[in-house]
Amino acid sequence: MMQAKLIGDHPVRGLFLLLVTTSLVVLAVFFLFRLLVFDTSVAMVASIFFIILPNKLELYHLPVYAFGDMGSFCYLMSLILMISYVAQSQGALLLLSILSYSVGLLLYEPGFF
Repeated sequence: MMQAKLIGDHPVRGLFLLLVTTSLVVLAVFFLFRLLVFDTSVAMVASIFFIILPNKLELYHLPVYAFGDMGSFCYLMSLILMISYVAQSQGALLLLSILSYSVGLLLYEPGFF
């Protein structure tokens, strides 16, 4: 419903929405790998590999899949925030991680499994 109001009958808006949501997911993947390996160049190579994965091509042919991207972004942010919480022991990071995971479940349920 909300996506229909944002996009309407404009295919360019739909492609732009997919571009924005996919870019958010790729940035989250980059920051996740940077947290895991502590090296920006390795994180960049891993992000580029994530971009060219062949199974992603079936996901982005319709603007309706932008919510799948947003769900993936929420799951990745939840993981990034949880890793940051373990490293820094700040309660706010744990709360944000739980909130991000909860929003991800509302948008796209495969993160539950």
